[in-house]
Parts: sequence; structure tokens; C-alpha cells
Amino acid sequence: MGPPGPMIGGGPGVHVHMAPPIRMDGTQGFPGAPGAAPASPHSVLSIMPGPEDKLTTMFVSGITDGVSDENLINVLKACGKLKSWKRVMDPQGKPKGFGFVVYTDPEDVLAALRIFNGEGEGANENGVELPGPDGTPAKRLMVKIDAETRKLIEQYQANRMQDSDREGDENRLAEIQEAINKMKGEDVDDFLKSIADAGIPKRDGSPNGTADDGSFIKLEDLNDLPPDFPAEQRELVTREIALFRDRAAQKDKERKEREERETMERLKREEHEREKEKKRVQQQMGHDASAEEIGRSRRLSRKEEEQEWERTRAARRQTLMEENLKEREKRWLHQEEDRAKKRAAVLKGRQEHFQNLEKKKNFWTTRLAEWDDDVESEKREEKYYRDHQAWLNMRRHMRQREMKMDADHRKAEEHEIEMGQRVPEGEEAIREEREASPPPVVVGRIMTKEERQAAIQALISQIPADREGLFAWPVRWDYLDEASLAILREFTGKKIMEYLQEEEQELVNFVMDKIKNRTSAEALVVEMTKMMEEEAADLFVKKLWRRVVYETESRAQGL
Repeated sequence: MGPPGPMIGGGPGVHVHMAPPIRMDGTQGFPGAPGAAPASPHSVLSIMPGPEDKLTTMFVSGITDGVSDENLINVLKACGKLKSWKRVMDPQGKPKGFGFVVYTDPEDVLAALRIFNGEGEGANENGVELPGPDGTPAKRLMVKIDAETRKLIEQYQANRMQDSDREGDENRLAEIQEAINKMKGEDVDDFLKSIADAGIPKRDGSPNGTADDGSFIKLEDLNDLPPDFPAEQRELVTREIALFRDRAAQKDKERKEREERETMERLKREEHEREKEKKRVQQQMGHDASAEEIGRSRRLSRKEEEQEWERTRAARRQTLMEENLKEREKRWLHQEEDRAKKRAAVLKGRQEHFQNLEKKKNFWTTRLAEWDDDVESEKREEKYYRDHQAWLNMRRHMRQREMKMDADHRKAEEHEIEMGQRVPEGEEAIREEREASPPPVVVGRIMTKEERQAAIQALISQIPADREGLFAWPVRWDYLDEASLAILREFTGKKIMEYLQEEEQELVNFVMDKIKNRTSAEALVVEMTKMMEEEAADLFVKKLWRRVVYETESRAQGL
């Protein structure tokens, strides 16, 4: 092996090393590590995961002690193609019971969650247990993803157009079981090999009790054992070889049955698809369909596709709006938590300050009550008695500093008072203009009910429907009174409820403040884009602006 892997984890005294990743070139070790040992022939995994693999990286735990990386990879790759696998090592180079796996496709991650964790539709609730060698207790293998990866997986799962592959899960479970059976068979192989290394001769030089032609060692061949070979070990070898032969025959039988079953299922699926396609063609066109009927069928199919696309687009828009709302709620909660922490810190600081003042007060109260000038003069511990001139200089500097601080505080207070009384030039000009020209008095026109309805319809038809003309309309702000603002507030609340699916009083107040300040439509679109999708913000402001124009114009015309 190459040099020890990079340390992960945190905290003093925590030293965990990563095993060198298995690369595509069949070698192990980190890039540039001298003397890296070659990997096993079955190791075909690539480089360590990077930021682009965030969606397909999983944490694997519950690895049974003694299970090799090769066997574990055979189990993990049943859920999909692996890109890399790395196992955590302790400082002594012993593999730990957890590591990290990177798949090549998000569908493989969903399959792993269903197979190993029992998550999702059609999940395997029993999970997968890995047996350990030499009677080591089996553990349930678990895979985990962090909160950010889970959010990405949920978005991917919501946008995909297919359901979970249940038939594929059955094949994956069968492949996992085959890998586990292989692990159990390897334990027997290792046991027989250890006995053979202890002194059992091999037939024709073939290991593990098999001949060169693939046949098993016959029981009568045990007569070739040394005469002094213990009887107990002779009986144990006979029993293990028989067990090994039975297991191999059973595995071969199961493999053939599985292949036959998969072939039959594949043929059935192909036949079912052919029949389904045949019926669809017959229903759509008919045996003697005319050209007109064929065209009508195609138009209907195209219309259904457009409707499906619109439904998908609406669902995606709804999902984005909900995500934006959740993100805003999350930010608001963080802000509130920060404010609460700051308030608690300020309150704690004040309490500590008052406690310190109280301690000093008690100390000096007791000290001055017990003060004896003659005794202190004899002790000469205080600077006042030890060096009176130095004490006077210190007090002079302290007094000067206090006087400077008092002067600075007085200047700051005078500046705050002056700023509070000053009115900005722009606001003062606007206020003077409004006081000089009060809003005009609205006088209703005398007309019949039919004439009023006709006038209202004429006004509505005059208001532009296109964005450029509507936003360029000169709004008659002087006619925007309290009654109009109340109507606009109710209209704004309803529209925001339609877009966000819940009441947002703060957002309604924000929009009404912009209307009262006579903000332009373009500026309002920019502000609303920060809170909702751009298309939704533009549509919302267009509807609101048409209502603003109508309310002001209807009052100006006395309708």
C-alpha cells in the first residue's frame, strides 16, 4: 500500500485516515504516492469524489468486521454503477466499519436507499445483513446522505418522469444475495486452503480441493493423506469437502434457475409490449381509417402533449414558489434567532455590568467604613502615602480624560437633537407642494345606471393591456384617496394569496407603501422579483397597475 490517506474528522485527539481510493487503472494509492501497490483484478473504480459528485455521494456504515473491500463492492454495485469507493482506516491501517461510495447516477442512489435503508416506494424493509468470517455476528448495512444531498435527491425525484423500478429491485436483491453466498463460499475456500497448507497434498497441483478439469476431489483420494495425519482432522476434511461440493452444486443450480426465470420474464415483457403497441395502433388508426381520421388523431395527440407540458410547467412553477417561500421562512427564522441571541447577549452583559458595579460598591463601602488613616499611613501600601506626587499626576490625567469624554458626549447629544429636527430637502419640498396644492374635490357625474356602466366599460377599454403602454400610463396620483387605497389593499392581499397560497401581511404592507410613495411600475417589478419568480412578479404588477389606473381615472372622471 501507499502512504496513509488524508485525515478526516475534527477535534483534538481524533486521527482517522482514509484508505487510498481504487482507481480506473487498477492500482491503489493517492496520486503521486511512490510505491503504490496494485489493486485486485476486480477493482475497477475511479477517483475520489469531488464537488460534482455531491448528488451521488453516500456514507456507508454498519460494515461487518472482516468483510473485504472486494466483497463490499460486489454488494454495493448491485444497486448501480460505482464511480469510487473509499474506506476509513485507523492509524494502524486497519479498516473501519464505514466509508464513502460514489454512484454515477442519482437513480442508483434512490435504489440504494430502497434496498439498504427501506426508504421510498416499494422499499426493502428487511434491509441487507452482511455475514462475517469465522462466526463474526452479522450487521445490517446502512447508507446515508446529508441534508443538502437529500434536498437535491428530492428535487430530482420530483422532476423525473418515471416511478421506482420494482422489477429492477428484485434483480438487485438477487445479485446481492449471490454476492453474499459468494462471501460464504469464500470462507469455506479459505478454510480448505488453510488445511491444505497444513499438509494435505493437492490433486494435479490444483488448489482448494478441485482438479484441473473443474471436478471435485473424490473422498477416496483422502487415502493419499500422510499416515500420521490425525483422525479428527481427516474426518473434518472429509466433511468440509462434501459440504463445499454440495454448496457449489446448489449455487450452480440456483444460477441456472435464475437465468431461466429472467429469460422467461424478458420474453413475457417483450410480448406484452408488442401486444400493447398493436392495440394502440389499431385503436388510433383503425383497419380502414381515412386520411382525415389520421390527421384528427394526430392533432388530438399533439393537444394532449401540450396540455401535459402545461401541467408539468405549472407544477414546476408551484414547486419553485414553495421552495422560495421555505427559503424566505428559513432566512426569517435565522434572523430572529440572531436577534434573540444578540438580545440575550446584551442582557447578559448588562447583568454582569450591574453585578460588577454592585461588587465594587460593596467592596468600597466596607473598605471606607473600616478605613483608618493612621494605619494606612504607616503601612504605605497605597500610592497616596507611598508617592503622593505620582498619585496627584495620575489623578490629573484621569480628570482630564473624564472631562474630554463628557465633552464628546455633549457634542453627540447636540448632533442627534439637530438631526432629529432637520427635515431632508426633498421631503420638505414634497410636503410644501402637497400643502400648497390640496387634492381636487371629486364630484360625481349625474348619469343613469346604463350610462355609468357604459362609461366604466369605455374606461376599461382605454386602459392598455400591453406591458409597455400600461407602465407608461400617466397615473393621476392626486386622486388616490383613502377609499382607493383600501380597495387596492384588499386587491393586493387576494393576488398575493393566489401566488403564495397563504396570507403575507408584511408583503401587502410593503406593496402599499410603494404605492403611497408613488413608485413606478418598473421599480415595483424589480422589488417584487426579489420575493417571487420573475414571471409571477411581472404578471402581479401588471394586474395591480391596471387596478391603480382604473381607480384613479374613475375618480378623476366622477364615475
